Amino acid sequence: STIQDLEDFIVSNNLLPLGSFENAAALEQECRFRQAEEAAAGENWETAEALYRSITGRKDAQERADDAKYRWAEQEQRSGNSGQALRLFLDLGNYGDAPAQAQLLAKELTGESDPQKALLLAQDLSEEQIALREELRRQRSRLPRDVIDVGFYHTVARTAGGRALACGSDEYGQCGVSGWTDITAIAAGAYHTVGLRSDGTVVAVGRNTEGQCATEDWTDITAIAAADWATFGLRSDGTIVWTGYNDYGEVSGWTDIASITGGSYALGALRSNGEALLSHRTARSDELSGLVSLAVNTAFAVGCRADGTVVSPAFALDGWENILAVSASGTAVLGLASDGTVRSFAFRASDLPDTSGLSDVCAIAAGGTHFAFVHTDGSVTVRGENGCGQTDTQNWKLF
Repeated sequence: STIQDLEDFIVSNNLLPLGSFENAAALEQECRFRQAEEAAAGENWETAEALYRSITGRKDAQERADDAKYRWAEQEQRSGNSGQALRLFLDLGNYGDAPAQAQLLAKELTGESDPQKALLLAQDLSEEQIALREELRRQRSRLPRDVIDVGFYHTVARTAGGRALACGSDEYGQCGVSGWTDITAIAAGAYHTVGLRSDGTVVAVGRNTEGQCATEDWTDITAIAAADWATFGLRSDGTIVWTGYNDYGEVSGWTDIASITGGSYALGALRSNGEALLSHRTARSDELSGLVSLAVNTAFAVGCRADGTVVSPAFALDGWENILAVSASGTAVLGLASDGTVRSFAFRASDLPDTSGLSDVCAIAAGGTHFAFVHTDGSVTVRGENGCGQTDTQNWKLF
């Protein structure tokens, strides 16, 4: 039935004169309730919420309206409409866990770890700003992760099928990865290569004079990173293990870690709230908060925020906008832009990476003298010095 059907029924059957107005109103309320139930059954939560809200004759109507609005908010969130979802959760006041959901969304949109500050900032965002952040978030989620890295004189990668590839100097056996299988992440130190297997174990080859390849006993690892002379693993419980050069004692106290990154003598980590943890005190700064990605080197760190801006306390990256990810070496910094192009910065003009003509890039890796770029078709471009064949990736196809 519809409201119009009910009205027609009342008129055609002359119910108003014979009965009471209250009876007709009750019938109308019942019709609205049935319509609301039908809308809810079809997961048309916006319509269901409005219909339930218009009903005054049932005690459970307002509760059902709140439930419909909550489900509407969840629906918008799943569709990537975080701004609308945030407004709906806020409208619900203290209903269920709506306040907690609003805080989570606000932190996601703003990169601010403090819930109250995040809510204030999020409510000041325009529709355009929210849409941009949502689009950047979607693009970041589609990026291939841990597929490329570079050492001093070698380049390593993994394929979608779990194979490992390497080219360049093999002086210490760092390119001896042809037999590796089930590889889900790859990392390179100065003269060693590390691979994470799908079962949470870690393999490593290359120079081992500092013990950086001693990963054979590691288990339950979800991510890996490498510095020049060390290897790091992130456990599923959010803690870190490491081997090799051992000046990283305080990382044993780090908890709630969501991702890790290495560079030169440095380790960097991001907590789930976007807080950056750095092994080197000289690189630490309050500016490095609310981050979605992080890159480190011994003396500095670079962070990317949810709005695509990039921050580094060590230097300014003017004009860098809509950045999805960053990578850093001792000589230069790379930024992957949302349009598939690459931004670059170098401390000396002579070290500036050549990023001209690059397009459709989905992963980057910065080294001291060579730089790697993965394209959306799975091909790999490496630019820079090639004295050891470290740029010979013309036949690589990662996916």
